[in-house]
Amino acid sequence: MKLSVIIITCILSFNYGECRPSTGPSIIALPFNAGDDANAIISAMEKSSSDNKDKIVDILMSKTISQRLEIGAAYENTKSDLVKDFKKDIGKYFDGGKDSDKNMLEILKTTPEFLASRINRSVKKDGSDGYLSIIITSSSEMLRNVSIAYKKEYNQEMAMDISKHLGETDLAGFVFKLTSYNIDLQRSDHAKVDDELTKKLVNVMPNTKNDCSVEISKDFYEMMQKESFAQIKAVGELFQQNSGSLAVDTIKKYCDGVLNTPFVLIMNFSMDPFKYFAHEMNEDIKGDNDDEDSACPRILISRSEIDMADIRTAYDAAYENGLEWALRKYYKKREQMILTALANGNQP
Repeated sequence: MKLSVIIITCILSFNYGECRPSTGPSIIALPFNAGDDANAIISAMEKSSSDNKDKIVDILMSKTISQRLEIGAAYENTKSDLVKDFKKDIGKYFDGGKDSDKNMLEILKTTPEFLASRINRSVKKDGSDGYLSIIITSSSEMLRNVSIAYKKEYNQEMAMDISKHLGETDLAGFVFKLTSYNIDLQRSDHAKVDDELTKKLVNVMPNTKNDCSVEISKDFYEMMQKESFAQIKAVGELFQQNSGSLAVDTIKKYCDGVLNTPFVLIMNFSMDPFKYFAHEMNEDIKGDNDDEDSACPRILISRSEIDMADIRTAYDAAYENGLEWALRKYYKKREQMILTALANGNQP
């Protein structure tokens, strides 16, 4: 890529130190013209050939969410509502009702709207726990925004819907506390680590078999509920330094109850979020999940403007042949086109 484009990319990202091809988001804001893109989509939608469908994908998949919203507004000024047109005639432009069609509609949502829809799918589906990964990997601010989007779309409180799904369990209580945005949580994307607090919290790690509930292990429970991912990582690192054991292995060994799963997920994510997402994607790719609760498109769509390039790097390092090969192998051609575009993005 030309040096001038790389410089523009750095300026638009507002972070010169992280403007590197293998780190950060896979989709970044580059100069564009919303009106021109809207007209190009209109022109492509008037035809039903594969090439014109690919052109729509190319336009939308190289843009950030805010840019897609601008294109949607320009489209509405010129013709009508972009999302409604997609829903009405999607079989003409894509393959009517298939996973790739759902992905095209999903990328036209904001991230909170998209995650709210995924949580709703998950809690309405017996045996699904996709909602849990979204909740435990989200900052307090994102959870508040997702909860607001959920209430707006479904006219229900997200925390209450999840509680109904889980029933009377310690897991329901824990998730309710995480998703109730009236509670003052500290899980910020920019939280600082308190070294003195780290020394105190390392002593609350479980050392005997119990259910790790708030009644039995109050301090540990509250650490996993309230502390930032950076703080939990610091505790995990100090615990390993002192004991020679991985914090996540200790949780697996001693948290003998329904809270084992969320606490393991939280610790794994805190220690290495890129590795966590890469593992989740690989498990999805190896399995036989349908798109209603599929981790791969969820991660590609929701993380494309955050850290998808880092996740791809972690995946490529951990799994033979890498992420792009895996997507091409395990997804149908049309779905792969969208998901691979999200993995590759428009980074320099």
